[in-house]
Order: sequence, then structure tokens, then C-alpha cells
Amino acid sequence: MMRTWRFLVVCLLLAAGTAWAQEWKGKGKVSGVVTDRAGKPISGAVVALTFGDQSAGPSPVKTKGNGEWEIKNIADGKWVVRISKEGFDSQESAIELGGAVKEPRIKAVLPPAGAGGANTELLAADQKARALIDEKKFGEARTIYQELLAKYPQAVRIRLMLAQTYDAEGKFSEAADELAKYAETDPKNLEVGLFLVAEYSKAGRGVEALSLIKQVPAEVIKDVRDIQDCGFALLRAKKPVEALQFFDLAAERFPNEPSNHYYRGLSELQIGSVVEKPGTPESRPHFDRAIEHLQKYLSVAPTGADADNAKKMLEALKQQ
Repeated sequence: MMRTWRFLVVCLLLAAGTAWAQEWKGKGKVSGVVTDRAGKPISGAVVALTFGDQSAGPSPVKTKGNGEWEIKNIADGKWVVRISKEGFDSQESAIELGGAVKEPRIKAVLPPAGAGGANTELLAADQKARALIDEKKFGEARTIYQELLAKYPQAVRIRLMLAQTYDAEGKFSEAADELAKYAETDPKNLEVGLFLVAEYSKAGRGVEALSLIKQVPAEVIKDVRDIQDCGFALLRAKKPVEALQFFDLAAERFPNEPSNHYYRGLSELQIGSVVEKPGTPESRPHFDRAIEHLQKYLSVAPTGADADNAKKMLEALKQQ
């Protein structure tokens, strides 16, 4: 499934906790880096995680000399991360493990002690905006975030929330622009990069999406659907040529996945039917490739989920 926003929002803004009765131990991992406002690593900062009800969690850890920290063996679910260091204002953030986010990474910036007024205002405004989002008042929530960002331009992760409000309204291009601006400040954050790929795809900006996803190391994308879903989004945006490029990439990265043959056939069929006018010499090569891909799909997955559709498309193609 397309990557969801509830996994993306890992930021300096505190989300309200929800009580959970689950065991906090599991197979998950969270890591991050803590710096001051100048970007200098902060060593010895205490990082504490609490699970759901804020009464259980692993033992706190301290950041290393390079500001890095890591906590392993934690369960999927909602967590609150607290980072503190003498001489600095503490920071709290909410994260959720599971689904699209397997091993989230948090980039925290601690302001000097006494600068808490900004943090307090950010937290209060964020809670108000989140309540508006829950009420589907996305424009009102966006106004709050835009005002915050204008006042505190260093709080760049507000752009993640702005992107969320645009996405919820189907304004995918605007959401992508906000994500791209954030990504410029955190270029090594692959999770955000993959969300940006998805948003570009939903906006029909296939060239930008494909260029970006090719920069993501193959081993980072462990689920073929993270590539296929971008192809689906481009098909919905009536961009079958760009969609085919994603399905070709999926076949390259996941050669043993039968569904890639089906989706490549579907894309070629749409190119021949929409981009090229059926019955013209230009459409025939696309129909021929569609037949080849669909037959390949049926040969490796004769009882697959899309087998019936593949057979129907083949019958229709024989009449072209």
C-alpha cells in the first residue's frame, strides 16, 4: 500500500499519547542524532523511550561523541521520545513503529537552556493543528503551521505537517513541494525520500519520482509495493508511460515477483489505447508487448490474483 502519513510525522512537535496495554519489547529499532542549533553533535544527552501509556519502556541511553544513539528490541506501536541534556532545553516527540516505518531515525536539535518559550509555543500550536486535522479542517491546520514556520523558520520539520495537510486534500503537487523543501535540509533521510517519491507519483510528476527513487539504494526498498504503488498512482494520473518505467524498475529489483509482468502488460495496453490511438501502426508494438507480458504472468502465476483479468485483456487484445 502507498506509504501513509501517520508513519512519516517524526518531528520535534509532541503528539498526544494513547494508552496501550501491549508489551513494549519486540524486534523494532529506533535511532537518531542529537545536535545543537549550530549542527554540533551533543554527546551525553539522555534519550528515553516510553511506550503508549508513558509508564514502560527500555532503559534510557546516552548519545555518543558524534551525537548518535540507538535503541533496539522494541515493539511496534506508539512511542514518546524524550531527549534531555543539562544546559539545553529538553525535547519530546512522538513516533510510531510498524507498517512502512521499520527503523525510524530521529534528527533532534536541542536549543540552549532558557529557549523553551519557542518549544512551548510549537507544542501547543501543533496540538491545536492536529485536532483540526482530526476534524478534517486541513486548511485551518495548515494556516497554523504556516504561521509557525514563518515565526520559527529553523523548525523545518513543520513542512512535514504542511505536506500532510495538502496530501489530505488531494493537493499532491503542493505536498511534494513541501516534502522536497524539507528533504533539502535532511538529504540522508531515506524515509522522507521515499515519501517524496510517492507524492511525486500521486501528483503525476513521474520524471521527478523516477529520478529520485533511482537514488535510493536497492537494499533499502524491501517491499516491491513501494515501487509498484508509484506506478499505480501514475496510471491514475493518466501517465502510463511513466508508470511503465516504475513497473520495469520493480521487475529489475524484484525479478521473481509475478505481478510485475501483469502490471507491465497493463501499462503497455494503456499506452497503446490512450497515448497511441488504437488501430494505428504506433499502437501495435505496445499491444504486442502487452500480450507478451500478460502471457508471461499467466505462465508463472496461472492461478494468481490477476489471472482472470489477464485472460480478459488477452482476449480483448486479440481483437485489436
